[in-house]
Amino acid sequence: TNTPTATGAPTYTPTATFTAGPLPRIRLNELLPRPHAIDWDGDGVLDAFDEWIELFSLETAAVDLAGWALDDIAGGGSAPYIFPAGTILEPGGFLVRYRSTTRVALNQDADTARLLAPDGHQVDSFSYTNPRRDVSYSRMIDGVGDWTDAYPPSPGRANRAGTPTPAGTPTETPTATPTPTPLVYDRESIRLNEVLPRPAEVDWNGDGAATAEDEWVELFNRGSAPVDLSGWALDDIAGGGSAPYIFPRASAAGISPADVVLAPGAYLLLFRSQTGVALNNDGDTVRLLGPDAAEVDSFSYTQPAADRAYARATDGDGPWTDAYPPSPGRANLPPTPTPTATATPTVTPYLQGVTLNEILPYPEYVDWDENGVANFTDEWIELYNAGPAAASLGGWALLDDTKTYTLPLGTVIWPRGYLLLFRAQTRLSLGDNHDQVTLRRPDGVVVDHFAYDRGPGRDRSYCRAVDGGGAWGKDCVETPGRANQLWPTPAPGDGGGGSAPGATQTGGLAPGSIAAARAAPPDTRVTVAGVVTLPPGLFGRSSYIQDETGGIQVYLRAGAYPALVVGDSVRVTGWTRDFHGEAEISVPNPSYLTWLGVGTPPVPLRVTTGQVGEAHEGRLVRIVGRVVRFEPDALTLDDGSGPARIYFPAGLAWRRPYVQIGEVWAAWGVVGQYAWDAPYTGGYRLIPRFPSDVAPPPAFLPVTGGG
Repeated sequence: TNTPTATGAPTYTPTATFTAGPLPRIRLNELLPRPHAIDWDGDGVLDAFDEWIELFSLETAAVDLAGWALDDIAGGGSAPYIFPAGTILEPGGFLVRYRSTTRVALNQDADTARLLAPDGHQVDSFSYTNPRRDVSYSRMIDGVGDWTDAYPPSPGRANRAGTPTPAGTPTETPTATPTPTPLVYDRESIRLNEVLPRPAEVDWNGDGAATAEDEWVELFNRGSAPVDLSGWALDDIAGGGSAPYIFPRASAAGISPADVVLAPGAYLLLFRSQTGVALNNDGDTVRLLGPDAAEVDSFSYTQPAADRAYARATDGDGPWTDAYPPSPGRANLPPTPTPTATATPTVTPYLQGVTLNEILPYPEYVDWDENGVANFTDEWIELYNAGPAAASLGGWALLDDTKTYTLPLGTVIWPRGYLLLFRAQTRLSLGDNHDQVTLRRPDGVVVDHFAYDRGPGRDRSYCRAVDGGGAWGKDCVETPGRANQLWPTPAPGDGGGGSAPGATQTGGLAPGSIAAARAAPPDTRVTVAGVVTLPPGLFGRSSYIQDETGGIQVYLRAGAYPALVVGDSVRVTGWTRDFHGEAEISVPNPSYLTWLGVGTPPVPLRVTTGQVGEAHEGRLVRIVGRVVRFEPDALTLDDGSGPARIYFPAGLAWRRPYVQIGEVWAAWGVVGQYAWDAPYTGGYRLIPRFPSDVAPPPAFLPVTGGG
């Protein structure tokens, strides 16, 4: 049955505040017009409202979609859906909107999905005919590729090909899709340069185990300009084998331009442990695909030798050979000629005592390299020379799990001295939460290695307990280019939450109280205990707790929360932050959270609508007032003391109730704040948790004697 088409739908009125200029590169990426047996929007009902449309951002910065619109066929069909202010699409991110939200009805026989700019003109569109049930149309490469209905649906995730259909199994013929405008990009500079398909005895990726994950492929830029590899792909034989590895886009999930831009004359090393591309040991083909999925370069082999590489005779050009020694991340060179019987080989002396000493993988607020900007290039690695003489490090290399940086000739580290290397120089991109760093001599000998699977936190480092030796840990005072120093051991009874040196307890407030944590300067380590008022899973990576002195937001940087419900008692250790005006405790990972037991759900504090502000930020409150305004994700109540905005986060499993102006409603929730611009004042809102938190009285008017 075709989806009913609305008649007399209003036309799209452009947003009056739109300013002309280059539009952000936002694209339609996937859509599912014919839901059937799957509850795609998770509302417990299988119906036409499970239709969905996904957008993708090709930008390197977040984009506010205020005023943009989703629509179906021009001149008819549904009314367009206008994105409200504050709809943020992260760089390289995905945004899914269901028909239950947009009311844009896609016909089940044929229709067109359109993305409109705030000035009303069409930015992107896709037309289809005869869609299959619960099958989506998606781009083969996120944001830029051709459209296909052969990929499995992936709302909110990267588009990827599914498992190949076994031979002899009939498949439906995909509907023909429009031919896109050819994509223009540099096809001449990037080449496959070296391939090692059969690792055996050597731990090539330095993870401590010699396995099939040590397979690697090396790329080389033979051109004269940098090339952005965003959207390019690495694959094995066409029509089978592994799924292709798609190069991520800059700033997507922590990816920066330095991670995907290959400089002229530079090498990029890709291990199977990263790409998932498995090369067969008997024979296979390695292929490099451009962002339009066209083949740019390929190499085929048969019967490879163990731990031997295939390399181009000249970097980026020339025939392939397996006679060269493997040189991952370095120039391809022929083997050194065998010396005559009378020749005495010269052994290059390497001084002992040079080690990795301190690593900071997650800069955020501190401009560590002092270039005037605090950003991802402030990552740093520190080396230390414990020896009695200066050491020449020219030709030595630093490796993370994807790239290699070779120190230039003339690099010297003095005795008992430090060498500090920033990401802006090395181009090594350290993972915020897990990665590995290896120090290797020019003769291939690994001198030192450090791996971590839990990040130290923003602007925190891993360091050795003693310069040049001792165990690695993350209780470090950050000392780039200076002697390592550990934080003092917490005093007995402080729960491990002692402040860093220099931090002071806020006068007049109980130590360890939430009020004291809220008053502490930013980046102070605190430990507090409280009762859960807004549990995890409702508001992104945030939850809320409170004690008798106040409430506060808890933000978990990585990992999963323990199973917490309203009323549970928890202890939290983290660092104070001010995020768009709201105080929060930033927690590196779940090991900083301790469940203390089951408690009693707190009773919300009765306040007027005008009191929803700083004095009650972080607390669970209740208000009653008349509806004076409503939005798709919010409504505003006023009891005469001033308006209070009730905000319904996208993560809630339920929707804002239907209201009318002038009705009296009551609400429970936590007071939060989000101000768009510095100095971050205003923006207070009440965040409800459950459908029962918002209802017309007398559904939950306060009991007699309530505060």
